[in-house]
Amino acid sequence: MTSNAAGTDDARSQQASLALKLCLLNVGAIVFLQRLIVPLGANAGVSILLPLAAASLGMLILYGSATIDPRRLVTCLLFVSAAAFANLFSGAEFSFGSVSLLIAIYMLLTIRIWITSQEYTHILRFFVGCTLILAGVTLVQIGLQAIGLPMPILEWAVPDLLIVDNFNYLQEISWRSGLYKPNGIFMLESSFLSQFLGLGLVVEYWKFGRPLRMGLLGVALALTFSGTGLLLAVIVLILMVLARGVDRKTLILLIAAGLVGLALLASGYLSATLSRVEEFSREDSSAYLRFIAPVSRIMEFLREPDLTRVFLGFGAGAIDREIGFAWNPPVKVLIEYGLIAWGLYWLFLASMARAVPSSMIATALALEYLLLGGGALLQPPIVFLCQFLGFGYAIVTRDSGTRQG
Repeated sequence: MTSNAAGTDDARSQQASLALKLCLLNVGAIVFLQRLIVPLGANAGVSILLPLAAASLGMLILYGSATIDPRRLVTCLLFVSAAAFANLFSGAEFSFGSVSLLIAIYMLLTIRIWITSQEYTHILRFFVGCTLILAGVTLVQIGLQAIGLPMPILEWAVPDLLIVDNFNYLQEISWRSGLYKPNGIFMLESSFLSQFLGLGLVVEYWKFGRPLRMGLLGVALALTFSGTGLLLAVIVLILMVLARGVDRKTLILLIAAGLVGLALLASGYLSATLSRVEEFSREDSSAYLRFIAPVSRIMEFLREPDLTRVFLGFGAGAIDREIGFAWNPPVKVLIEYGLIAWGLYWLFLASMARAVPSSMIATALALEYLLLGGGALLQPPIVFLCQFLGFGYAIVTRDSGTRQG
């Protein structure tokens, strides 16, 4: 009897260890391998993160360290079935690859991994460590350009065949300046670097509160010259302060933010950044396309005279052909798959929000996915970051084997 109990504990410990290792592997890949693809020929490819996540989650199910959540499965099947039906029977032109990718990515999100609260904290600490490396790379990229040297990029070491395209990887800080926004080498573009640094900052504040790490992440975030990560950090940190109250971590954060703000004001960076507020009124600006245009596009869609298009959409990939900009997931689902699939999509997202390990970190990830991450619907780095950093877990008490959620 005792031997069997000991064997059960050992097996559970090994399963937990496997879960932790595979989760850390995926988090590291999301940060450092997000630009890499598996070539499929004819200039086609799939993000390396997709087969890695599928293999990892499949292995965890096989070894009893993960399970398919029934509520997520039902709502996801309803959503992807409605999306496939809309494309097949609406008569609209659609991308078969987009529909297939949608099904492949979102069916993986129905899986929940059993880990302990200590292991979840370890995953968060590891993610912060990855973003600290990105912060260091950011400073190096800025520093080298400051002394007249070229900014290192991933193409120096990896052939183009293995790198995803269609992203604005190199962006000049200003027109014809010859100086580029840092992209962290491994990030798809500077906005991704900004958002990952912003997430690293809020996770560090909420879970650990180490002053030097918060300071380094804050400085690197400011030097990305991209506003999305800064907006993410400001919104979520305000929510966190309201939830936690003013404690030692908050005072340290406020002092550090004040010092960084003074330095940026003295350098002229802050005034240049604030001047970008006018972009919200310019229809060709990133700010307008990211925050204003989606609302206008939804209202325009709801006034569509063809009810077939309202309920079944214009076909997968249709909205991407309208303008050269990646629309946020709610807009993309509504326009391409129609009102029915859109309602089921929100039902699926509601099932994802149930029993998450940290509601605050989940809030930050949701903000990143729904609004700030641009075309995040079919972007494995953003979707799988949500899965492996906040939404993909069920906390288990190892001693008793009790599973929460």
